[in-house]
Amino acid sequence: MPLKTSRPPRFKTLNRKASRFKRHLLALLSGLAVVNYTVILLLHSQANNWMASYQGLFLPTNPDGPRKQIGIGSRHFPSMAHRHNVSRDCHDVASDAVLDTWKNDSQIVCSVQSPPNRTAEWFSTENTSILVEEYVLRSWEYEPTFVRYQNVEGYWGGGIGPLPCPRAALRHEHLGQITHVRPPWAVDPPEYLDYIRKRNASDIIQVYDTVLLIQMFEQHNSYERLHAYLNAAMVMRMFDIANPQLVLMLGKGIMTPNTLEMWRSMSTLEPIVVDMTKPHSPMDGERRKLFRELIHLSSPGTSILVTVAGSFRGRGTDHHCKSTLFRDITQWTAMNFDIDMKRKMGNVTQIVWSSRSPYCCVNNQTLFVKRSMNDEDRLLQVLTEYLGPWYSITKVDFGTISTRKSIEIASQTDILMGVHGAGLIWAGFMPIHGGLVEIFGGDRANNNRHYHNLASLADLHYRELSLRGMDPIRWDNGTAKELVRLIQSIEPKHKKLEPD
Repeated sequence: MPLKTSRPPRFKTLNRKASRFKRHLLALLSGLAVVNYTVILLLHSQANNWMASYQGLFLPTNPDGPRKQIGIGSRHFPSMAHRHNVSRDCHDVASDAVLDTWKNDSQIVCSVQSPPNRTAEWFSTENTSILVEEYVLRSWEYEPTFVRYQNVEGYWGGGIGPLPCPRAALRHEHLGQITHVRPPWAVDPPEYLDYIRKRNASDIIQVYDTVLLIQMFEQHNSYERLHAYLNAAMVMRMFDIANPQLVLMLGKGIMTPNTLEMWRSMSTLEPIVVDMTKPHSPMDGERRKLFRELIHLSSPGTSILVTVAGSFRGRGTDHHCKSTLFRDITQWTAMNFDIDMKRKMGNVTQIVWSSRSPYCCVNNQTLFVKRSMNDEDRLLQVLTEYLGPWYSITKVDFGTISTRKSIEIASQTDILMGVHGAGLIWAGFMPIHGGLVEIFGGDRANNNRHYHNLASLADLHYRELSLRGMDPIRWDNGTAKELVRLIQSIEPKHKKLEPD
């Protein structure tokens, strides 16, 4: 008969103690769970309050109805939904960080507290002191510069002053040399007071809108004219300027309809065009102005498109920087034109061929462009046959259509293709992860990296093909097959899920 065994008494005691400890531990953990859940609820509620307060700083509320959509009416520069995909090497030159750098690199050139004999109604609730500040983006090639004037007198197109700041000096570039020169508005205090006593204050027109005085550059070229536009948009974003009065200063040529249309997208106020080749200060019959804020933008020949700064290496060297700042500006422009940038979904890849043909009119003359493709229509027919039904090719001569139409077409294009030239600038308005196929030939070799770098800024796939020979550029069946290969190597975003 087997012996009965039992645990020693001490094990029973320890077991009972362990059971009591286990029960107490479970109760404690349950209590902590309740407390933690309560804390989580409180934190969640507080987070919602914090978020509502945070959003309240940026999003105006309208208790009487939904907020008005920012668009054509206000031309206010909004903050777009950023894709945080700018690499660390590119961040300082391709994101809003460059705006902070530019804004912080400033100096006071002239400051006069409450000048005498100002009209009583002139911004009675605001500071009426004269202030002139110079902003220099020293990290960029050619150091783009603008001067911000507050509460100064002058005329459209310049002619600021006089201002009682005899020692004032502004940057001046001549033949690549930077010097500091005394501006024409800087006078000795007695001369300024003499002017104040003699001028008729009641004859002065008060300008309440912020004025952007913009020097133009190559307004006949869609690529080159974009420099001044991008710089102006950056300044508007920097100071949160809405609906400015634009003054466009022409150094040569005439204002083209497409150029004027582009600038009209910035503001509901009609731009004032000043011919700088003629006397402009004052213009014929113009009354003197008192400007609340006037910003003079120079350096029109450089921009984020071509500058040398950090990872940006200029027109002749590739960079691979995506730019949220550039994409924000192009989307803002399209929004001001009331263009829906959402890509219409479909199974067919939409290709636009940028055609180069003679256009009119520059100084009343028809221009015959270089780098045209020989038997262009036949090339497009061959490409269509090779690509098959899942691709559609449309020929567009951007030089003959409006700015709005160009942006609208680009916004619905999957792949833009053409010979190196200004028509490819509209790739900047394409949906991200689309494609740009650039053909080099004629008088432009593939060391011109303008559009490769544009594709990088706009977050597009880029392909290139170099052809020999001069105008017109000739092609053969091998050329067509290579273009087909390049096109098929690009899979636009709507055909393949890609991360933003």
